[in-house]
Amino acid sequence: MYSAEAMNHFLDPQHPGVLEPADGRGQATNHACGDTVVMTLTVADGAIMAARFSSQSCAGGIASCSVTAQWAHGKSLTAARELTGADVAGLLGGLPDAKLGCAEMAAEALRNAADDAA
Repeated sequence: MYSAEAMNHFLDPQHPGVLEPADGRGQATNHACGDTVVMTLTVADGAIMAARFSSQSCAGGIASCSVTAQWAHGKSLTAARELTGADVAGLLGGLPDAKLGCAEMAAEALRNAADDAA
């Protein structure tokens, strides 16, 4: 069962799309199911000014990407590189065990985008 926060992010995703041009671009795959995400960032002075995601995934994946993009706004690239799947699941108020790979996918895409922007 999904939390109310996860359902809110699935039903009304925050920051979908792709930033063009982007200072950082990262992608990731949930190897358990094949879902994918691309996260793009704009950055100024080491801080994330905007984050957007484009994902082909289930409710858990969309919610995870949405909350990750929302969380990233205003964060440093260093903080973005430290975000874990467990952190993303926590931001959503938890996820079913079978969907924890979705949270890791979103966090990995953000970490990859932060690395690309550095």
